[in-house]
Amino acid sequence: MAWIEAEAERTECAVVRIAMVLGRERTHQFYARNGYFDDGLLMVKALSRGAAEFPEYVSQQV
Repeated sequence: MAWIEAEAERTECAVVRIAMVLGRERTHQFYARNGYFDDGLLMVKALSRGAAEFPEYVSQQV
């Protein structure tokens, strides 16, 4: 994380944004401990050609 943030600063990046899959509580806690916070919710949908590559984004039929 230190390298990522230092590189962002070096390249004059103002914000680091991380995307996570919902339900990864330990990952969420890791980023929170490192000073990151939730700023919203990103909605995604895998199209037919992306379903195999991104199974976590395929809608679950209820």
